Amino acid sequence: MNHDTTELFCSIDDFCKMFNKEITKHQLPQNSKKPTRVPGITNSEIIRGRKIFCVNGE
Repeated sequence: MNHDTTELFCSIDDFCKMFNKEITKHQLPQNSKKPTRVPGITNSEIIRGRKIFCVNGE
């Protein structure tokens, strides 16, 4: 089970990295103002949490 979980986490992380690269190619250009706050959780962490929630039957 632990090996499956690690493999799942790696697959989700790889997917999110590729997705973020592709999505930035199609976004509108950002203005010069950068956000001052950095998000506390990444997209891959959100997807992992949701996947674990679904696997556990909740």
